[in-house]
Amino acid sequence: MKERLPVHKKDSIFEEIERMQRRIENRAYELFESRGCELGRDMEDWLAAERELVWSPPISMEEGDGEITIQLSAPGFAPEQFDVELTPQDLLVEAEAHEQKEKGRGKTRAKTVRTAKLFRSVHFPRAIDPDSAEAELRNGVLRLTAKVASAERSGSRAA
Repeated sequence: MKERLPVHKKDSIFEEIERMQRRIENRAYELFESRGCELGRDMEDWLAAERELVWSPPISMEEGDGEITIQLSAPGFAPEQFDVELTPQDLLVEAEAHEQKEKGRGKTRAKTVRTAKLFRSVHFPRAIDPDSAEAELRNGVLRLTAKVASAERSGSRAA
C-alpha cells in the first residue's frame, strides 16, 4: 500500500542538524563520564552515542527528466511517524517509532520496549523546487520526487 506523506518547506534545516549533534555530544559525554573520564576514547564515545540515538538509513538518488528522486529504506515506520522537511538545497527526514510487546503465560511476563529514531539529511546536487515535491511511503521505502528548479534547468542547458 502506498501512502502520501506531507512535505514541510523550510528556509533551513541546519537548526535540526545542530540539535541532533548536541544530543549526540551530550550522550557521548555521559558515556565518557560513565567510564570514569578516561581520556583517549573520544571517537569511540561519539560513535556509540550516534548509534544509540539515531539510525541513518541508506538512500539512492537519481536525476532524470528534470526531476530528482530520492529513495530511503525505512522498514518498520508508519507514515504518521515521519517528518519530511525540505529546502531548495536540502532534505531532512526524521521518524520515531515506539513499540511495546508483552509475552507471558500464567504469572510469568516479559515486556520488550523498542524505540527507533531515524535521522537522515541529504544535500541535493542541484537546487529543486520545494513546491513540486511529493513524498510517499510504500513497502517500507520512502520516495521523494521533486522537480529541478527552473533556474538550474535553464542554467544546465546554457552550459
